[in-house]
Amino acid sequence: MPVLLSDILTGEQRDSVTINSIPSGRFSLVSEGNLGIHGKWPSGTILFDDGRGYLDVEGHRIQLVPVQQDGKSEGRLDVALQALEKIRLLAELESPEDLPSPVIPPEISQSFEQTQLQADLIDVLQLGHLHQIAKSPRISMRYDEELLPVSRVKRTANNYQRHLAAHSECWQQRTFTGIIPNRMRAKISEDELHIYENRVYARLLDHLERYVRMTLIRLRELHDVLNEGESLDATEHMHRCLRTALCAIWGEAFTDGQAEDLRMLSEQQINEWEQRLRTIQQFMLSPTYKAVPSDASVPLALTNTNILINDPHYRRVRGLWAAWIKEVAVVSKDYRETFRKSQEHYGNYRHYVGLLLIRAHRALGWAVLFEGAGSWKLQHPSGIEGVLRTTTTEWVLECRTTGFDKCIKFITVVDGSDTGSTNKANRISRVMCSLADESSDNGSIWCSPLNFYSEESVIQLIQKWWLSMVAGSYGEQITKLPNVTLNNWPAGHPNGTFFRGKADVQFDAWLQQQALSPSSEREIIRRYHAASFMNYCPCCGERAVQIQSLDGRAFTAECNKCSADWRVRSTGEDWVFEVGANDSGENTQSKESGRWRSEVLLSEPHREALSVSM
Repeated sequence: MPVLLSDILTGEQRDSVTINSIPSGRFSLVSEGNLGIHGKWPSGTILFDDGRGYLDVEGHRIQLVPVQQDGKSEGRLDVALQALEKIRLLAELESPEDLPSPVIPPEISQSFEQTQLQADLIDVLQLGHLHQIAKSPRISMRYDEELLPVSRVKRTANNYQRHLAAHSECWQQRTFTGIIPNRMRAKISEDELHIYENRVYARLLDHLERYVRMTLIRLRELHDVLNEGESLDATEHMHRCLRTALCAIWGEAFTDGQAEDLRMLSEQQINEWEQRLRTIQQFMLSPTYKAVPSDASVPLALTNTNILINDPHYRRVRGLWAAWIKEVAVVSKDYRETFRKSQEHYGNYRHYVGLLLIRAHRALGWAVLFEGAGSWKLQHPSGIEGVLRTTTTEWVLECRTTGFDKCIKFITVVDGSDTGSTNKANRISRVMCSLADESSDNGSIWCSPLNFYSEESVIQLIQKWWLSMVAGSYGEQITKLPNVTLNNWPAGHPNGTFFRGKADVQFDAWLQQQALSPSSEREIIRRYHAASFMNYCPCCGERAVQIQSLDGRAFTAECNKCSADWRVRSTGEDWVFEVGANDSGENTQSKESGRWRSEVLLSEPHREALSVSM
């Protein structure tokens, strides 16, 4: 029975039987489905490649195209996934007021503790077993038969008499007593390095070199992140408030000395593993390794030969092979475990994106309260309310306040799927949060524990989304209101609209006294909340103390808490809301200024009819 599959990037649904090939991690089950050897999986399950290159969905085979990554990208992703696993254990989203830092945690050091394979490899290298094999390998004696001059023959071939009788050209002289030969078939012995045990040794070196290279990539990625974190306070090319915010996030994750200790440990391990890699590469230059053809394969299950069992050096090769199988090979061949682990990684990343969204709202001054069933209530100091809820594949942010009926979805992408394939219309309401894609050119956000700007990027996006929706209605005149309402309009505000910073209004009581149609009431509520929203800092949610009113709806304001400034000004044709207009310096790039420099175009008067009719 076919099932529907949902494209997590676009939201489109397709019948499974109409699909032959899809990117790994791009589609999810709309309802429960049978996935062949993996059994029944619930709705929302992401279709990841399990190592076979395909999945059987309700009996229909679908080819899964894995994302191609180089060694550096693969190692970086691996470190990020290990960090997500640690953060998942630390973060309880049900307690929004006590969430950990979203950057790489100090507990990541546990993931780099010595494994059994590493311990065995270090021991074998120190004792010189691999070196001894490279220098004095076991060999076998190979005998070939060749026609040689008599003076060079040391051992005759078994059939040399028969050959000599049949080939008179090999005679030197024939006498009454016999034949005096000048050439004879002889046995030539030659040392044979290409034996089974040396083939195991050569393939083991190949496996160990790849393993050590990947270990080094992970250690270097960790070391680079720690170096970047340690140098945050010395960064001069970013806004002072942004630098303070990033340092605070780093300080939440690491106490005094933790980061430096971990950095020194990673640096020490990098030096040690680089030396081990050079040693392995030297073994690969030995005659023993070169004597084995590169295409000579060895099955995972070794044949227990006398040499592998009894020789003290080859016995350690056999032990290393077993440790490598247990840690690397078997894991990659366990398709069920690979698929289950992919689902776990996706769940950890979705949890991480939720952590960023909750922390981002709290950083902007919103109160966040867990309501249960994957839902969080959001309350702005101005009275605006929203809700953040999660599904199996996305996070949904929407406004609950009357007059602002919009939502935005945050889609989680783990393995670097092509987020650029979504169209621009979808990007307005669907934001791609990618763990592997570090480029923002395609409209996605790089949300990763390895990226210090992850939280700030989410804060910027949320800030602009709320501003464009709420502040966009600020100061607009409402048409077609009853005269009795206009005559009874709250004091200090122009008839038909509200301005920020004016006299406080008992708004709810006043509105209840008006006999208004639902559409008119909706527009009044929207204008009032937009004006109230203007009184609060768009960067931290603190109420402004210094507000200067200018012509019309224009004003300037400053925040005493985070030093942000914001204003509404006219360009002659439009009204613009600006954050950070009074900042001096050259910090004009969004990445360097963060939430402290942004701009939102407010609604134009001619858009009023359209917004009311909607």
